[in-house]
Amino acid sequence: MGKSGSIANMVWLLAPLVLGIPVGYIVFLMKYHPADLLPVIGFACGLGFVMLVLSKVSAMRAGKLVTWGTREMKPWDRFCYRIGYLLIVLGVVLLLAMFVRL
Repeated sequence: MGKSGSIANMVWLLAPLVLGIPVGYIVFLMKYHPADLLPVIGFACGLGFVMLVLSKVSAMRAGKLVTWGTREMKPWDRFCYRIGYLLIVLGVVLLLAMFVRL
């Protein structure tokens, strides 16, 4: 097994832990302290917005000021664009869940 195979195996082993800790923290806050979830929501939405802006910068540098979708983006910018929207949607869903809970 080469170096890339070892890294892939390590990622698959650590992914549940890396994803489980934040999800457990969010579920704990949602259940016992819903008002304390606001900084997490703000961080998710803020980071998502920053990732969207960073993904659009390369398109703006190329002279395309208004673009729709990810067709003209580089792979890394496309990834940042999608993760940015995912974080914003996560923040909005958590905010709505918090208001329903209160």
